[in-house]
Amino acid sequence: DSGWQPLFPGAEVRTHVAERAMTALRVVPNAVAFDVAYTTNPDEVRTVDGWLDRSTALAAVNCGFYFTDEQQQNYAIGLLAGPQGTLSPLRPQWGGVLFVNDEKGWVQTAPPALKGPVRLGVQGWPMLVRNGAVVPRLDADNPDARTVVAQDDQGRIIFLVDTGGVSLASLAQFLVESDLGIVQAVNLDGGSSTGLRYRPEPGADASGYDSFWLPCALLMSPR
Repeated sequence: DSGWQPLFPGAEVRTHVAERAMTALRVVPNAVAFDVAYTTNPDEVRTVDGWLDRSTALAAVNCGFYFTDEQQQNYAIGLLAGPQGTLSPLRPQWGGVLFVNDEKGWVQTAPPALKGPVRLGVQGWPMLVRNGAVVPRLDADNPDARTVVAQDDQGRIIFLVDTGGVSLASLAQFLVESDLGIVQAVNLDGGSSTGLRYRPEPGADASGYDSFWLPCALLMSPR
């Protein structure tokens, strides 16, 4: 376990969390600039590292789930919002959502409707941790690589990737028992979509775990 290591002001990285195949990126929401890289065009998809490399951002992680239609166009499932506005609408009361505004960030169960504009919004399924407790009836089978976004008890947002192959129930149990202080967490897209890449400066070689080709990534930089 590397412990928390500074990446840029407002962001820290921790590798081999609790000696697992897990990497975590912890950010102070009001200190970080968020962007969303998104395309529906199948000819423009990239890996998480590819999305990072085409930007000046210092960290990138995969988004929530998406589907591919009969024309091979890719569309986000649920809310996806960033500086460009709302790219995909909220799916009411489905899973959970990361919201970031100018003052803070938080993770919550998906609401029936949006109450106002957000600086960043990304939706996933299912909720894993709610109010510091494991959400009941999570799938205890089907181990796979996972991406999670969580909120800790200090109001920080943590993106985690676990590449060791783990069920949703087992991962949620680990999150509440860990020293990460997690109070809310939601599952984002996993499996071959799982990726978290980061670097000390634009143009530098990135570290972390890369994904397969994706239509979307969340990008982070100093604000």
